[in-house]
Order: sequence, then C-alpha cells, then structure tokens
Amino acid sequence: KEADSDKSAPIALPFEAYFANIGNLAWFGQALLEFGGNGHVTKSAHTAPLSIGVFGVRYNATGTSATVTGWPYALLFSGLVHKQTDGLKNLPFNNNRWIEYVPGMAVAGAKFVGRELVLAGTITMGDTATVPRLLYDELESNLNLIAQGQVLLREDLQLFTPYGWANRPDLPIGAWSSSSSSSSHNAP
Repeated sequence: KEADSDKSAPIALPFEAYFANIGNLAWFGQALLEFGGNGHVTKSAHTAPLSIGVFGVRYNATGTSATVTGWPYALLFSGLVHKQTDGLKNLPFNNNRWIEYVPGMAVAGAKFVGRELVLAGTITMGDTATVPRLLYDELESNLNLIAQGQVLLREDLQLFTPYGWANRPDLPIGAWSSSSSSSSHNAP
C-alpha cells in the first residue's frame, strides 16, 4: 500500500517483478513467498527494477481471497549480527549506529528444507554519501559472509518475525510496514 494513501490502495507490483523472480517462488503452508524485486510502495516508481525484500501471499482455505505481506531485507537480515563496534553490541548485519546501510539481495534460488528456508544469491550493502570509502572498506572487511560476493543464507522461519529497528529513535517503529496496525513490533 502507498504510505500516503488510504489502506485500500494496492502495492505496486509490476509485471517485470514477476518475470524477474518467477524462479524464486517458494510455497509454505498456505503461503506463496516471492524473493527479489518487489515493486515499490510508490506507484510512480513501479517500473524501477528493485530487489528490496520478500512478498508473502497467504491464501485462505477456499482460495477466494489472499493477504499480501512484505518484508524488507533490512528487517529480515536484522537477526544477523557482527562483532561489537563503537560500544554497540549485536549491531545488525554490518550496520552503523544509525542503521544507514541498506542490504539488498539478488536471489538465485529459494527452497524450503523441512522448516528451514535456504536462499542462494548475492548480498550487497548500500551506503550513504556521508560515509568515506575508506571507512566502508573497513566495515566491509568485517563481513565474512560476502567475502566472495555470494552467500548461502539459511535461517529458521522465525526470521519472518519483525525484530524492530535497533538504535535509531528518529525512525518510527513500523515505518517499514504499509499497515503497522496489523503487525506487532518490538523495539530493542
């Protein structure tokens, strides 16, 4: 749903996203998960090729209706941590204290093995213009998971439980969600 519209407005999911990610579909229970490009919450940007998270489409028992939920990769990867830096403990996935680094993932495959989800693909980290390249190189060297630019991510399904937004008080809890009233968020 668009952040600046009523709750009945649909999420913009262009046909390009379906074609780009048709191999990255995984079925679990009554939910179909799509990994990779997710369109954009702003319809004017719906044609941009994006890879920002996961869509889950949960069907009801009769198949007459469905509920669509989105999880940004920044939230999903918040359970992955690296060593303590700048007096902060368990900082999410190579981030700074303001959570400015945005992870993106190009998924090459997705499969459930039992109750575990296995994703194969490439993880990249976006940085702000205020971060010197030297500092970014130093931070990047601490992230062993993407030493080769590729990673096999294996997490239990609890990964899909919202974790909150760590140490950034200026970002309202639930800002990532199109309907924050339908989810519960826990700030650390």
